[in-house]
Amino acid sequence: MNKKPGFSPRLIAMALALGAAASNANAGVLAQGVLEIKNFFLTDTAGTPLKESDFAALVANHNTDAFAKLNGVTVSDSRSDNVYPYTMDLPQQSVGANPYGENDYTHRPPIYSTNYARTDTFLSGNSINYDKSDTFPGSGSATGVTAQVVGEVSLNTTGEATTQANLGLQADFVFVLPTTRKIRLQFDADDYLLAFLGPLAKVPGSTAFASSSWSAALTGDDGTSYTFAPNGVLDAGELLDPCSLNTSRSRLINGVSTYSCIGSFAVESPTLTAGVLYQLAIRHTISTDADKLVPEPGTLALLGAGLVAGMFGATRRRREQA
Repeated sequence: MNKKPGFSPRLIAMALALGAAASNANAGVLAQGVLEIKNFFLTDTAGTPLKESDFAALVANHNTDAFAKLNGVTVSDSRSDNVYPYTMDLPQQSVGANPYGENDYTHRPPIYSTNYARTDTFLSGNSINYDKSDTFPGSGSATGVTAQVVGEVSLNTTGEATTQANLGLQADFVFVLPTTRKIRLQFDADDYLLAFLGPLAKVPGSTAFASSSWSAALTGDDGTSYTFAPNGVLDAGELLDPCSLNTSRSRLINGVSTYSCIGSFAVESPTLTAGVLYQLAIRHTISTDADKLVPEPGTLALLGAGLVAGMFGATRRRREQA
């Protein structure tokens, strides 16, 4: 007795789904970078926050700028001020169908969404104790500085997207000390990077890239030149450097690459001379980039249709032979 030839409903459904995939050809390209600095203080060598009276002169300015670009459309903005205690909240820069709101620093899983590019920054707090005098432009106790930056791009159709956000935690922090001494920088950090190419992204051609960078450069009129750029190795003057805040992740083939660095950081300056003008420049940057190519919709449709036709053709031949 001959059995009727046939194919499982599951196999037929798979072939039909492949043909239907031509309707959106979802490649799922996603890149995200989030760098959060919290509890940032300028302290003495015992870890106690510096006071206004620890400076003979002090000028501090902070600034931020960001842009997001999707398929040739760019939005950008910048802020700068020197008011203490301060909050500097740059409006989110967003292009496309962005589903996320203002100041969303959530870490994304490797799941694609709509087409969008977004970036956002936030800065608030005091890094030293102000005694409410008129000596310097500010007042209040040291609460620690919070600085957050995110850049994110997502593509599920052919296109390109890029973002960059820069935050001067205390850019152009210019000061003079009344006594010769060392100072410390200490803070907590959470650095997260994601680069993802979905299973239907065309390779070669599609790319996902995310990078972070953080550094503090100290220079002085006496020739002092020292840079703290955390890399996970204890270099000269560094007290805590558990992981790198200067790194990147990328994908040129299908799959996901992630990076996570969570820890406390601390560095001690060289001996600083009384009466000398010094500048502390802190830079905090996130960049993301994505390009997406997908198989031509017609190719996927023909492939799915070909599988279905081939399956039913084989069924017919088996019946004729029977």
